[in-house]
Amino acid sequence: MYVGRITYEGVTAYLDGYDHACGGALLSGFREWLADTEKVVRNLTWSAQVLRVVFSEGRPAEPWSEDEHGQAVAGLFALLEGFFGHLASRHATTTTTTPVTPGGA
Repeated sequence: MYVGRITYEGVTAYLDGYDHACGGALLSGFREWLADTEKVVRNLTWSAQVLRVVFSEGRPAEPWSEDEHGQAVAGLFALLEGFFGHLASRHATTTTTTPVTPGGA
């Protein structure tokens, strides 16, 4: 699929749409996780929080260069990877398994 120039706004719009289609399940808790782990304020959208983390020295002036969009998108994916890893580890610690004994006893 050809999507043209990759921009931070385009990627976040796609993720927002996908999250909406999933009933909010994809990004549920992401904003709170960012606030807790990256120490960004809670009153921003997750996309604005990500920019605060990625561009900690301040958001670049518009219009962004391709490199700046690339940096923002790469930072977003790194944060999402951390968030999904957090969810997976939390799920792994809450999942209990019942030992299987030979003969069903």
